[in-house]
Amino acid sequence: VDGTRPQTFDTALSVHQRFVEQNGQLPCIFLFNKHDLTEEWVVTEEDIAEVTGRGIPSFETSAKEGANVDEAFGELLRLTVT
Repeated sequence: VDGTRPQTFDTALSVHQRFVEQNGQLPCIFLFNKHDLTEEWVVTEEDIAEVTGRGIPSFETSAKEGANVDEAFGELLRLTVT
């Protein structure tokens, strides 16, 4: 999810829902990217809480700075092998 573009949040939720309907529940994480631009974010804490409330781990990441990227993929790996 691009934190500066709210439509990406809606798209991610929709894609996730369709995937689950067609394939069942599989390990998943949500990445809220562009953490280095949080002053420009339009994705809200409530949006993030909606994801975590569904039991989906989420991470605020920055591809530019590498923030939380390793942690996010480590969590996905942990969810996949357990």
